Amino acid sequence: MSEPGRLSDRTLDLIVLLLAIGSLMAFWAVGDRPHPLGFPLDDAWIHMVYGRNLAHSGLLAFNEGVAATGSTSPLWAGFVAIAHWIGGGDVDRIVTYVLAFGAACHVLTVVLVSRVIRALTVDSYAGAVGGALVAVSGPMLMGAYSGMEVSLAAALLLAAVLSVLRRAWLSAGLYLAFAALARPETVVVSIVCFAFVAWTAHTTAPRERNGVLARLTLPSLVLGAGLVAYALWATGHALPATFYMKQERNLGELPARLATAFTGLIGDVPPFQTGLVALALVGFVFAWRRVPQLRGAFVLVLVAPLAFVLANVVLIQPRPNVFYHLRYLLPAIPLLVAAVVVGACELGRFEPLASRKLRYVPLALVGVFGIAQGVVTMKSDSTRLHNDTRNIEEVQRKLGGWIEQHTLAGTWIATGDAGAVKYFGRRPTIDVMGLNTPELYWQPGWAQLHSIAAFVMLPCWFHPVDPSVARIATSAQTENYTVTTLGCMFEQYVVTCAGSRLTRLGFAGVKSFDLWCQPGSLVTGSSPTTPK
Repeated sequence: MSEPGRLSDRTLDLIVLLLAIGSLMAFWAVGDRPHPLGFPLDDAWIHMVYGRNLAHSGLLAFNEGVAATGSTSPLWAGFVAIAHWIGGGDVDRIVTYVLAFGAACHVLTVVLVSRVIRALTVDSYAGAVGGALVAVSGPMLMGAYSGMEVSLAAALLLAAVLSVLRRAWLSAGLYLAFAALARPETVVVSIVCFAFVAWTAHTTAPRERNGVLARLTLPSLVLGAGLVAYALWATGHALPATFYMKQERNLGELPARLATAFTGLIGDVPPFQTGLVALALVGFVFAWRRVPQLRGAFVLVLVAPLAFVLANVVLIQPRPNVFYHLRYLLPAIPLLVAAVVVGACELGRFEPLASRKLRYVPLALVGVFGIAQGVVTMKSDSTRLHNDTRNIEEVQRKLGGWIEQHTLAGTWIATGDAGAVKYFGRRPTIDVMGLNTPELYWQPGWAQLHSIAAFVMLPCWFHPVDPSVARIATSAQTENYTVTTLGCMFEQYVVTCAGSRLTRLGFAGVKSFDLWCQPGSLVTGSSPTTPK
């Protein structure tokens, strides 16, 4: 039912849905679109590798037939597998389907954030403002088109919180479990939700409270046990390889990391670019006093995304002003937007502002400035998306194609960026970062048993310990590199070896490791040179 002067739930959903679709279309069109289709991150091509293997063999694998735990989002890999099933062997069609899945998740995110706000404020105008803020957000739109799990994780977090607010405990438990399959850091949001329910249900009968907690936690417990069992079977370790290889825990740096996350990353996302956000959050104080029965709900919608951000910065050091690092935090943005809008709405209900003329002033200020920021920055964000995509196409994808043309099927290679090189190279591949082939570091002698024809190397990251035994077969460069803050990543080399017998190639840099190279494994047509 609709309230006098308000929008019905169906009308609200339709408005924000159309706004989300329009924003997606505008965002794709306003920047210069490169050809062929692609993704702005090499990590998206890693999902493509796992999705292709899942579609063809039913196994979550990096190298064909070998179970792996390098996918940080098995659920998204499932969506990518569907894209491979329906896309056949046409890469552009597959990429289009993946982009469409991300766009659909963005639309769902916009609708869900408006519903969460409506559930907390009983105000459809507030819901419309929140939906609009997320719909036109350049970083959220870039996440939708990134080929990554950003929008999927955001939608699942919102669905879980909305289900908790509606006391649909089993649905909330299922959404939280699926969210953990989309982004592992969402486990901390599950803990926040469990604590919220335990706190709000402490006055209920023990049998009823235990039933509620069981429905909420059982899906996550079952899924967690399954994932641990799979990881033990695949690698002999209880957690995914990415946890052991990628984490950069340093609690002493936590204050600086949080400052970077909020000022150098989240601070660039509308509406967090202005001080109005802090003013809006003051409304939580008034909400706490005005509606005691909703205190827990208000805390939940604010603490859940903050916990997600905290978990990220504890594990991974954020770098400012690049989408590569912002995408880790983006799933929390819609819930943070919901908190800001709820605060603005409650601030307008503060007694001195509660008149009909002033009630919506705080909400209008947050909405107008936030939406304006999203619209004004949309072209630059869109251009950034397409430029990052071009960077990946001109280096990683190009070298992947070169590998396929200059090596025989079944020949092993190695690479530092494990996505497009593996996907387009179609060769058994050693990921020297260890995320997808941790055996390189966990199993002595494994590298010698998997000798390579070539190593696609980032000179920004690695250098040969003995350059005299290394040879450069080819290289690729790109201009105006913007994928990360490391401008030296604009180029990569294909390194092979000299001599007539199996040769050890030692490398140092961000990681130190040995590879074993079989000279003469490249197909004729390349002329290796000695690296400087």
